[in-house]
Amino acid sequence: LAAKSNVVESVNDPVDNFHSNVSSTISLLESMRSAGCRRIVFASTGGALMGDSTPPVDETTLPKPISPYGASKLACEGYLSAYSKSFGFSSVILRFGNVYGPFSTHKVGVINRWIRMAIEKQPILIYGDGSSSRDYIHVNDLTDGLYSVLSRFSSKSVNLFETYHLANHKEITLHDLKNIIAQCIGGDNLKVNYLPARVGEVSRNFANIDLASTFLAFNPSVDFLNGVSALYEWILEYEYAGR
Repeated sequence: LAAKSNVVESVNDPVDNFHSNVSSTISLLESMRSAGCRRIVFASTGGALMGDSTPPVDETTLPKPISPYGASKLACEGYLSAYSKSFGFSSVILRFGNVYGPFSTHKVGVINRWIRMAIEKQPILIYGDGSSSRDYIHVNDLTDGLYSVLSRFSSKSVNLFETYHLANHKEITLHDLKNIIAQCIGGDNLKVNYLPARVGEVSRNFANIDLASTFLAFNPSVDFLNGVSALYEWILEYEYAGR
């Protein structure tokens, strides 16, 4: 789960992103090989890896990363495939949607950023026209998906190599998110500043999760409106109490 996952930062410094994500993954795989450990669950990405592929994407969609971050995750997936065939590793790759929820507020994500701006009565920043979309997954649903992978290792023999999208199969635009956060602060008090779209960011993304549903019994249950509203209250309590 350790990686540099910010798209904009990867565009600003692709070499640092490569070393943090790709070089460190190879070092980990080599350490595993030396220690005789042959099982790994790898946290990959959905949107950044698939680029501007027509959604909904699935495990058969051709990856087309448009950012160094997406390319770094694709490279890591390639090495996992190679170590599976060359050294008998068993690997499960999980392509995450955009994760949100309590205890994930260290992430430099739009939901966390906008909630803090709304609480501080600052205008939120929308890069582009607000029509860009993502597939958001609550951290509780994501951890359920991670746990479910363990049974795949116990039910399969060596050289397991599988890939799954863990997301919600729901397309949420920035305008949708803006309206939800506006509800959190009581209506029409949310100010918005529009800025040019940023290089490397995907315009639309959401994923088909049928494969994960079939083989991992993956079934995300957290409603997005309820999840964002609860996160708003959580940030208000844990970050702004007493201010």
